[in-house]
Amino acid sequence: MPGPLTRTWSLAGAALSSDTSVRVIRLRPPRPAATPAPGARPAADPTLPPMLPEDEATAQRSRDRFRDAVLPHLDDAYNLARFLTRNAADADDIVQDAYLRAFRFFATFKGENPRAWLFAIVRNCFYSSLKGRSRGESLTDVDLDTLNAATVSSDLWTSESEDPERTLIKLDDASVVRALIETLPVPFRETLVLREMEEMSYQDIATITDVPIGTVMSRLARARQLFKAAWIDRQNKSSRNKDWH
Repeated sequence: MPGPLTRTWSLAGAALSSDTSVRVIRLRPPRPAATPAPGARPAADPTLPPMLPEDEATAQRSRDRFRDAVLPHLDDAYNLARFLTRNAADADDIVQDAYLRAFRFFATFKGENPRAWLFAIVRNCFYSSLKGRSRGESLTDVDLDTLNAATVSSDLWTSESEDPERTLIKLDDASVVRALIETLPVPFRETLVLREMEEMSYQDIATITDVPIGTVMSRLARARQLFKAAWIDRQNKSSRNKDWH
C-alpha cells in the first residue's frame, strides 16, 4: 500500500503505475515571456483569475436593465430637479449626481417602480445640496401653517426690475405657472409637482418624500389653495395694470 509520500506525489502530479511505484511527471521549465510588439495589447496576467464570460454577461445585463428602466425618465427627473432648485444649472448638477447614484446602486433596486425610485434619489440629491450651501433656500425659515397667498404673491412680485408686475404680465401662462409654483415652499412645491405634473400616486409621493399619505394629501390641498390664490392675485394685478393704461 502506498505510504503518505506516495499519496502526496500523486496529488502533486505523480502517477501510480501498475506495480504501485511512483513515476514523477517532470514539468518543463516555463518559457520566457515574449516581448510584446509596439502597440500590442499586453497579455493577461496568468497569476490572476480571468474574468468569466458569465461575469461580463451579468454586467452587460445590468447595464441594459438600467438603460431600459431608468434612462427613459431623464426628462421627468430634470423637470423635478428644475422646480426644486429653481435654477437650470443647479438642476443639471442634481440630475447628473442622481443618475450616478442610481447607476451605482442599481443592483440593489428590487422594486417595480424605477421612476418613483429615481425621483426619490433626485430629491435626496437636492436636499443634500442644500445642506452644503452657506446661503440660499432654507427648509426651516417658512411656517407652513401660517403661510398664505399674500406671502406667496409677495415673493413673486419681488424683483430687481422697476415694474415687476408689468414684466410678469408679458410672460405666457406656462411661464407664470412655473413662477407661481417656484414661490411655494419646498414641501408644497415638490408635492404639487409630483402629483399634478408627474401624475404620481399618493402612495408613491409618500414614499418619495418619506411622509405619511395624510401629510401628502394635506400638503397638496394647501399647495393648490396657495397656487389658486396667487393666480387670482396675479390676474387682478394684470387687470389693474391694463386699467391704468
